[in-house]
Amino acid sequence: MIKKLSAYKTYLLFSGATALLFWLVFTVTMVYQIEKIHLNPLQLILVGTTMEAACFLFEIPTGIVADIYSRKLSIIIGLVLIGMGFTLEGSIPTFAAVLASQILWGIGYTFISGAIDAWIVGEDKTRDLDQIYLGGAQAAQIGSVIGIILSTIIGNFSIRMPIIASGCLFIILALFLVVYMPE
Repeated sequence: MIKKLSAYKTYLLFSGATALLFWLVFTVTMVYQIEKIHLNPLQLILVGTTMEAACFLFEIPTGIVADIYSRKLSIIIGLVLIGMGFTLEGSIPTFAAVLASQILWGIGYTFISGAIDAWIVGEDKTRDLDQIYLGGAQAAQIGSVIGIILSTIIGNFSIRMPIIASGCLFIILALFLVVYMPE
């Protein structure tokens, strides 16, 4: 039988890993969209608006999955969708692919939004919430710095690689959590 990680360790891992993976993308994404895909200012605004619209429209439906079915399932679905979105954006350098990726990762983010906090509150009743959230914030800060540094290094070889790598690693994180995340 596979031993699950403790809820607190899982939360720290999730916080640090997702921050690292998001910053792996966010550090290079605008340069990629402008220099490689040649998006104009209107297209850049449409990209941001598309992602925000997806988040707005799917916040309630995806919250229902977490509340009715499983917070763990919601988090895993979210990570897979985010990973697919970033992999799509980095793999196909077109405006249409970028728009589709924004919808995918925007919906994915709504699956995670609130679910991770509700999950940790329900899973770890032995620790003070302040301690849990402080630890998560510290892990996220460390992950962010590492993500920015890695993105800069990898982006020097290929501006698409940090985006694709992040997408693949989001999916791997989801698979890891399927096995080791308690619920």
